[in-house]
Amino acid sequence: MTADDAPPTLHHDRLSAEDLLVSPRGRSLVFGLALNGRDDEFDEEGEPLTDRARALSEARHDVFIAGFLADKE
Repeated sequence: MTADDAPPTLHHDRLSAEDLLVSPRGRSLVFGLALNGRDDEFDEEGEPLTDRARALSEARHDVFIAGFLADKE
């Protein structure tokens, strides 16, 4: 059994962010969750119309970059 195959450590019945980001499946889950959001708060060109949409856009970008960098290792 490799480190990637080991079950994640539970912290008071919860996974930590580090546990999720260690594996490709966990990163995929986090990435998928980050992509969820209300797309009706963006204009036709994808520009955010509200502060909440701007924060979502920034979070989506950060998750994309983090996943890219993690996969390069």
